[in-house]
Amino acid sequence: MWKRLCLMALILGLVAGCASRPPGAEPHPDDPLEGFNRAMWTVNYDYLDPYVARPVSIAYVDYVPSQCAPGFPIFWVT
Repeated sequence: MWKRLCLMALILGLVAGCASRPPGAEPHPDDPLEGFNRAMWTVNYDYLDPYVARPVSIAYVDYVPSQCAPGFPIFWVT
C-alpha cells in the first residue's frame, strides 16, 4: 500500500514539473489570459493565502466549537 502511494506521489510530482513554463517564455497562443492568470495566482499565493485565508481558517478551527462547525456549511448553502 505505501509503495503504491509513494510511487503515485513520485509520478505526480514528475508530471507536475512538466506543467510549468520557464521564466521569460512567451505566452501560449491558446491561453490569451495567461499573463492575468499568473498575476492573480501570485497575488493569491503571496498575499491572500498567508494574510487572509490561513488566519481565517486557523481562527475557525481554534474558536468555533466542534458542535457548531458542521452547521456553518449548511447555513451558507441554504
